Amino acid sequence: MAIQQQPESSDASRRVENRGWVDPAVWQREDMRLALAIRDIGTVYRLLQRYGVSQRRIAALTEQTQGGVSEIIAGRRLVVSYDLLIRIADGLGIPRGWLGLAHDRPSGGGSHEA
Repeated sequence: MAIQQQPESSDASRRVENRGWVDPAVWQREDMRLALAIRDIGTVYRLLQRYGVSQRRIAALTEQTQGGVSEIIAGRRLVVSYDLLIRIADGLGIPRGWLGLAHDRPSGGGSHEA
């Protein structure tokens, strides 16, 4: 199934929150890709809100408090922790590489399965 850009004009089309993760089409948008590339999580969260994802939903998916999400959105807190960036990527369904993070989950022990 191809991902198509949603038209900007329809409020209904901007509602992208899905059962668990955020609709993958939102990550394809140019404004979102730019924010992800520079790890501007405040902008990422503001864009998610514009597309219909609540602060509470962002917090639940990323294992943060709603207050913490609010502080990030307001620019009072920057996200620089690698662990938090991983939680954000995994919780929201963002491909890790788009945030400049390792693509694979770390494995236990020293061996890797093929």
